[in-house]
Amino acid sequence: MSKDLKKIYLYVGVIMAVLVVGVSYAYFTAGIQSETSTSINATGGVMKINYSGGASINLSGVYPRDEVWATKTITVTGNNTSAANMYYKLRLVIDSNTFVTSDPLQYELVSTNTSKNGTVIASKAKTNLTASVDLGTGNFVQANNAKHTYSLKIYYPKKTTAQNSNQGAAFSAHVEITAVNG
Repeated sequence: MSKDLKKIYLYVGVIMAVLVVGVSYAYFTAGIQSETSTSINATGGVMKINYSGGASINLSGVYPRDEVWATKTITVTGNNTSAANMYYKLRLVIDSNTFVTSDPLQYELVSTNTSKNGTVIASKAKTNLTASVDLGTGNFVQANNAKHTYSLKIYYPKKTTAQNSNQGAAFSAHVEITAVNG
């Protein structure tokens, strides 16, 4: 094999490596941007999201009690300039959960159609929280600054049986909102 052919193979290899790294980096940064964004472009307009205290929920030192352990208020504001409905999906994504599945945390979702525009995600009664959960889909119709407000509550309720298996357990999650097609 000649030296020129070896150089060509070396250059092609280096170019391929740079391309793979570049494409991987572009994909990763695109994913990061959608996770941290506080506004979403959707068919018909733009939605702005406001989380009380950020999108994350972190719990430690939790013990059984009937009161709420964490409340995350989420306000979605829709500006829809077209006749098309503008849909979004709300999801609670668990990042880490060391609570045993036989004695889980619970969540509750309280929904308010603050501006009486479109459809909010239905409220949900206390439900066991063992995996990430799609909370539902809402939408806005043509409007300016229409608001949907959600209160997501996390509980660790008392039971009549021993709950020692969760001593020292921790929980972390984040709320995700994405635009969806109707």
